[in-house]
Amino acid sequence: MSSRARKVLLFGLPIVILVGLAAFFWLRRQPPKATNIVVILPSSTNPFWVDVRKGSEQAATELGEGYTVSIQASLDEDANSQVSLLNSFLSRGAVDALVLGPASDIDTVPTVAKYSALKIPVVLIDTELNADALATNQVNVAGFIGSDNVDGGRKAAKEMSEALNGRLRRVLLIEGLPVHQSAIDRAGGFNEIAKANNLEVVSVNGEWKRDKAQELTASQFSHGKFGGIFASNDEMALGAVAALKALNVPRDQWPIIIGFDATQDGLTAVNSGDMHATVQQDARGLGRNGVLAAVKAMRHDPSLLSRDLRPVKVVKR
Repeated sequence: MSSRARKVLLFGLPIVILVGLAAFFWLRRQPPKATNIVVILPSSTNPFWVDVRKGSEQAATELGEGYTVSIQASLDEDANSQVSLLNSFLSRGAVDALVLGPASDIDTVPTVAKYSALKIPVVLIDTELNADALATNQVNVAGFIGSDNVDGGRKAAKEMSEALNGRLRRVLLIEGLPVHQSAIDRAGGFNEIAKANNLEVVSVNGEWKRDKAQELTASQFSHGKFGGIFASNDEMALGAVAALKALNVPRDQWPIIIGFDATQDGLTAVNSGDMHATVQQDARGLGRNGVLAAVKAMRHDPSLLSRDLRPVKVVKR
């Protein structure tokens, strides 16, 4: 080695070591990359989903600095805008786990399949995705957390049957969107017990919306009377209440009205006597446990349940 080369090595090596040490300590001072859990909900205005969001925010606080929980909601029950949100997060590569409240049990599946293909854990809340669509698109769902909607429908029908003692046993069933398994399950449970208790059921689709249910209730009452109304969520039950008030139906001629969700507005209506009862589910608990389930999925925690149905109960005055 020439003397010149030895001088370069002699003076250059300490500089390289110093630069390396500086880089090492700088990297150690940088906070570790947070694990990003994305929560995508089907509505930002529906009171049930507002409570689900609050539960997800609670979980984010509990998890602390090592986790980021990004919560977004699509346009109200709109599958296309939800698909756009799913694609947007995926294109940014900022997703370690997905918690999804589906706007549609079929239309969102092909996009969820992209997450599954990348081994990103997917946890569903409130509504399951269509089993055939999942199989066709080879989607692996880490877990589902929801309420026992079939049992909720059954309990609503049982309460309705008992409350209709001596009254007209013709009941208006205002269903939610049939693209949601929760809507199918609530109506199915209600119809099962209604049939066993000799209730005549007339079904309409209120699309989960208060104004739509108000319109349908007014239309149905122009064709005949009902002894009871069961709506698959409180928003539609409150739409039925609004219709009766707009029609100036005397209070002593009101049908028995039962909702589902036990939202704050629903509980207020029960306490005031506008609604007879509502079926209570833990919306905040669904949001919180959905996020915590996503953490378990990432950790491959064996305690994670593939299907976790939470109990419901009837709340009345």
